[in-house]
Amino acid sequence: MLTHVPPVSLPPTYSIRMSLLPPHSPTRKQGALYMLLLLIFSDLCLAIYTSGNPAFRVFQPAVIFGGLVFATLTLHCEHSRGHRSSGVLTIFWLLSLLVDIVRFRTFLIDAQHIPVHNWLHIAFFAPHFGFDLMSFVFSLLKEPPPYEAEEGNESPERHASFFSVISFWWLNPLMMTGYKRALTPQDLWELNRNDRAAQLSATFRGKWLRQVRKKGDKASLVAAMRQSFGFTFFVAALFKLANDLLAFVAPQLLKAMIGFTQSATAPNWHGYAYAAGLLVTAMVQSVCLHQYFHRVMTTGMRLRSALISSVFRKSLVLTNSARQRHTSGEIVNLMAVDSQRFLDLMSYLQMVWSAPLQISLSLYFLWELLGPSVSD
Repeated sequence: MLTHVPPVSLPPTYSIRMSLLPPHSPTRKQGALYMLLLLIFSDLCLAIYTSGNPAFRVFQPAVIFGGLVFATLTLHCEHSRGHRSSGVLTIFWLLSLLVDIVRFRTFLIDAQHIPVHNWLHIAFFAPHFGFDLMSFVFSLLKEPPPYEAEEGNESPERHASFFSVISFWWLNPLMMTGYKRALTPQDLWELNRNDRAAQLSATFRGKWLRQVRKKGDKASLVAAMRQSFGFTFFVAALFKLANDLLAFVAPQLLKAMIGFTQSATAPNWHGYAYAAGLLVTAMVQSVCLHQYFHRVMTTGMRLRSALISSVFRKSLVLTNSARQRHTSGEIVNLMAVDSQRFLDLMSYLQMVWSAPLQISLSLYFLWELLGPSVSD
């Protein structure tokens, strides 16, 4: 076994990427974030040194400053890894922007009652809102590649922005090509590095050998599969949970909207809020459902590739006595049929916990709406 890999054996594209990757080069996202840090730090200092401020006036900029520090660390981590878009930061800036909108509305309502010295805080808030909006827009866009693209037809999914990933916008070029003419093998993209059989086989083999070293003959194949591909399956479970919960949000909003139409004293903005809630709920539910299926099918594909590679590798080192017990047809059947069953299972395995959850919530809301069944 090789214990040392000489530098000359590394792929040439690796040295090119490492030499062209600028881990500390400033970007427009970093620029807007640093300006926000400066503004919030100044607002925090003003709140501390201004006499007569209540505790919440100091606590508020302190919490915002802590959130910006988290965003800075996350952005630096993503940038150092060569990621051009971050879903965590996109959600963070969206929530921050929504909070700013509420704060701005509060400032407008209380404009006549704000003391003179608090107008300085409003002066800090105005550019803060602008940089929050800029940061959210920048998070929807992907940065230019930090290194030259590898040779071949690389999949755009790898460097797609967060909005492109959740909406599958990166598939549009292939769809447009298929609309204009029949697709050819040259039009298809190469597999991502994490989806290639060599990478998947090496990952699964490493986890399996670790199980063998720890437990010997009692090594668990399920544990090796969970350690190799469990994270993607767990993320898919979160999307499935969000989709299941949102399925019960829409009926509650519809119930509230019916109550709004029957009330003569309810303000008009309640109706707009319920209508907007129905729209947003349907959109988010659709995104979660499609992301769930995409990830469970990806997990199944990776698991199938790893199992096929493992069975084929094992078939090459079978002894003569083992070959007499296992025919070539059985080995081919394991690779072609049994491994496919794992792929088919992935999309239904989440129903083990999802179905009881949906049934329980349905019965709860039915009980709340109809009450107990009684007979005359």
